[in-house]
Amino acid sequence: MAVMFVGGGRRHTPRPAYVRFAVLGLFGLGMALGLLGAGIQLWSLHFSLDARAAGGVFPALGAGLAAALFAGRGRAETVGPGVRALFIVSGLGGALALGAASLAYEAALLPLPMLFLGGALGGFAWGAAALLEHVADARRSRSLRDLAGVAFCLGGLTGCLLIRAAAGWVSPEGILRALAVLPLAVAAAAWRAWRFRFSLPGGGRRRAGRRGAFSLNFFLLGSSLLLQCAAYGIAACWLTAYLSRALGLTTRGGLGALVVFWAAAAAGRAAAVRLPSLGESLLSLGGSAAACCVGCLFLLQTARPSGAAAGAALLGLGLSSLHVLTLRMMERCARVGGGGLRGFWFASLAAVLPACWLVGRFAGELGIELAVWAPLGCVLAALAALLIFAAEQRVSGGAALA
Repeated sequence: MAVMFVGGGRRHTPRPAYVRFAVLGLFGLGMALGLLGAGIQLWSLHFSLDARAAGGVFPALGAGLAAALFAGRGRAETVGPGVRALFIVSGLGGALALGAASLAYEAALLPLPMLFLGGALGGFAWGAAALLEHVADARRSRSLRDLAGVAFCLGGLTGCLLIRAAAGWVSPEGILRALAVLPLAVAAAAWRAWRFRFSLPGGGRRRAGRRGAFSLNFFLLGSSLLLQCAAYGIAACWLTAYLSRALGLTTRGGLGALVVFWAAAAAGRAAAVRLPSLGESLLSLGGSAAACCVGCLFLLQTARPSGAAAGAALLGLGLSSLHVLTLRMMERCARVGGGGLRGFWFASLAAVLPACWLVGRFAGELGIELAVWAPLGCVLAALAALLIFAAEQRVSGGAALA
């Protein structure tokens, strides 16, 4: 399926196994983020946690992610055995982390399993990026990037659907134990990957791209992307808790809105490739930002489940389409070689986790509505950076961004 989506099978994708395993890793990464959004609410109920205590899992996740960044660096350079080992270790670590989290009987025991889960997420991200870097070229890079985004969103959607189906019927501990089977399946698939004969392309290791001087365009686009990722993460991780605490929705109702958010995000990423670029029209940018803002206002003002679902849908559609448009601009503005994709993905995750922690840290003083105000502020700041970028392009006579 992955190869068909990219554009027609082996003839267009000479290493389809690379693409399949990269998609698998991104699917697992999205599923983990979807599980966090549901897990925060379930743990809050199970351990009677406030937002500040529930947000304490994010520093541990970030520490595990940083550990994976340094531990997987050398292994991912050899695409075959290195990435295969990363997937196996990450799958086993993720399964152990979920199993250990199911045994925790108080909130103070959660950070240690979350540390290992963060390491597993980092391993999946690092390995998937390494695989995509070795099959992407000028002709396929955009298709592979779009495929990666859709796979990530579908993973989040699947994780939320699984937990929503089990919520109310299975205990939180039972849900975590059942979900531990999924990373084990990834590890088993990677263990059997010797058939695919992963090997480096001819010519060996890719050369790193040139490191140029400071670029205002790169800074603006990079800042906008990181702000959008922070908004994504906050919405994915705190939306269910916000709807349950501020609007009084049941846990299943809040999870239903989160399912709508992830489904809209996947649909938005798939549809955004047809939108005109910034060089052709500012309407695409304005429409995506307007959808985000209206979605946040719906979530802040509504008192009904239908309004919450509409707000979640608009927010998911707006964020995903805005992200695709910005990536398209970045693709033309700055071409990064070597480990650029891996660095960008880790920077994105590094923006998500502190932002989610800050929401939990200050939700007690500022109110749980911060879980919606924070994404709204991130979107407005990201939009401001993009408008400055567009103005600079018009003034300097820069080429339109296709």
